[in-house]
Amino acid sequence: MIDGVPEGIFGVSHHGGMSAEVWMLGTDGLTRDPKVFFAETSRIMDGWLEQFAILHNFVDDENEVSKAWLLKSGFTLGEPVPYGVSQLPFRYFYRVGTGV
Repeated sequence: MIDGVPEGIFGVSHHGGMSAEVWMLGTDGLTRDPKVFFAETSRIMDGWLEQFAILHNFVDDENEVSKAWLLKSGFTLGEPVPYGVSQLPFRYFYRVGTGV
C-alpha cells in the first residue's frame, strides 16, 4: 500500500523441496519511491531465503524495471529463452539462500 492505495503484491509459491518460485504483480506506483520499495522487498526476501535454498522464476525479457530490481536484489539472470504458450523471450532468474 502506498498512501492507502494497493500498488503491488508479491510472494512465493512452494511446491515441496528446497526451492520456491518468487512472483510479483505491481503498478507503476511501485517505482515512485524505489529506496523504500527495495528495502521492504529485500527484508521480506531475506526471510524467505532463510526458509528456502533457492528462489527462482522467469521474467519477461522486455521488462527492464523488473530485471533491474532482480539484479539489485542479488538474483542471477540467465539468457533469454522462448517461454510460455507464445514462446516469447523470458529469462530464468534465481538467488541462492541458506534455507533447509
